[in-house]
Amino acid sequence: MPRKNSEEMSCLLARSLGVIGEWWTLLIVRDAMMGVRRFEDFQRSLGIARNVLSDRLRKLEEHGLLERRQYEIRPPRHEYHLTEKGRALGPVLLSIVQWGRDWIPDPPKMQFRNRESGAEVRVTVIDLQDGREISAGEVRPVADADADVATRNRIEFYQEMRQDKEKSDKSAS
Repeated sequence: MPRKNSEEMSCLLARSLGVIGEWWTLLIVRDAMMGVRRFEDFQRSLGIARNVLSDRLRKLEEHGLLERRQYEIRPPRHEYHLTEKGRALGPVLLSIVQWGRDWIPDPPKMQFRNRESGAEVRVTVIDLQDGREISAGEVRPVADADADVATRNRIEFYQEMRQDKEKSDKSAS
């Protein structure tokens, strides 16, 4: 069965993965966050084929995550800089790395620390009303007032599944 075009889906996760979900994409963004700017440096860091790297850089630029800036006229050469949209992926990348440290067997020994204090950092989910850290299990989707029918149906489906699970858990105990 052919995969759906993520841009046409009402699922925000699917649409986001349509932009950032390809294997090389997040590695390129990671390198850009660490200061890599030039094509040759991305290629050296990642060991990626030139044609694949060119394609991914172009797509990141088209989606507004990277901005290409000329740094040499002859021959014309460019650097790639993260935009605000690209930098906003920082917590996403940290979350993935954090998950890997917690769940991948024998992960590389590395951590992320605050540049100023030197303290280790962790990505958390915060309840904006009371400031408490909460688990993903405490989060539920809620449709915006202008949400489309497909989004509303998906949320209703999730609510039904949650209720069925709660009933099943009650009867099992």
